[in-house]
Amino acid sequence: MLTPKEKVLEKYGAPVVKQIEEVWTSFAKPQNDQARIHMDYFLQRGEESPQGEGCIKCKDDKEENLLHMVYKLVLYAPVEWFDVVTKGGVANPGGLTNDFKNIGVAYDASSRLRRAGITYYHEELSKKSCGHDKGEVYYIGPAGPAGATGTFVPAQDGLPQQQKDVVRVVAIGCTHLFTNHITLPRS
Repeated sequence: MLTPKEKVLEKYGAPVVKQIEEVWTSFAKPQNDQARIHMDYFLQRGEESPQGEGCIKCKDDKEENLLHMVYKLVLYAPVEWFDVVTKGGVANPGGLTNDFKNIGVAYDASSRLRRAGITYYHEELSKKSCGHDKGEVYYIGPAGPAGATGTFVPAQDGLPQQQKDVVRVVAIGCTHLFTNHITLPRS
């Protein structure tokens, strides 16, 4: 049985482990008193988080256990998390695939990090996700041809003129820390 850190070392090598730990120390680890209180409260609960196959089970009651959650992100959902947890400081090995059998372990680790007040990784993931955004919104008009599903329009240009006696509905999906990065179109 291995720790998540040992599994990352085995799968990706020492430079990746070193970079993950550098990012943790320099950017993610709580630096102010309030954030430290939040993290300490989480650790005092001593919950046991899920582990992937071959990983040691333990109570999450030490800071190193939070770092192990970061390792779980890159072990089970590297497509989304590799560049985030390494801050791009090591070459992406390419050909990354998510471990869908254990993807729930990564989702759980992600959630526990946020509950422990470690928001750095999610903030960076939201920035990365917004980087793929072309500043467009999906617009479905009120009276398009049969089977029309809509089209993308540039957010900065605004939506087409609203028709008389038509209600306009704007729906925003799961924002998870995107609120500082979303640009809504003008009416």
